[in-house]
Amino acid sequence: MKAILTKSEKERLLEQFEKSGKTYAQFAEENGLNVKTLSKWIYEWHHQIKTTNEGKFVEINIPAVMALLKHIYNNIMYAELNTKSDFCQKCDYTGEIQIATDGDGKLIWECPNCKNHDQTTMNVARRTCGYIVTQYWNQGRTQEIKERVLHL
Repeated sequence: MKAILTKSEKERLLEQFEKSGKTYAQFAEENGLNVKTLSKWIYEWHHQIKTTNEGKFVEINIPAVMALLKHIYNNIMYAELNTKSDFCQKCDYTGEIQIATDGDGKLIWECPNCKNHDQTTMNVARRTCGYIVTQYWNQGRTQEIKERVLHL
């Protein structure tokens, strides 16, 4: 396999992968690819990062989700998918309520649309210790949530 592929060569290869029914590892080995490289290409191929006034989001492609679930089933012992569907009752924003820092350095929850900080008028849910929790957390847990890395 040559070191640099054109966009059309990558797309052709990825279409072959989807039709093959093989795991990432099997297909990568047969085609002289690094498994991580193949995984990255598949992610980029199926997802388009879009930017709106409300921030960045990933537009999900159902075949991509099915490919991800197939990969999890065939290659990973345990994995989970989480979404952020928070809600601000003041402006009807649905999406991800952000963690911000107030003037005193305290972490607070903030609606990215109307800048609301009133926790009694926001519904926020995050996976904490294996459970989806809809309460607010102490500063330590809030910092941990803020530092989480989005893998997909």
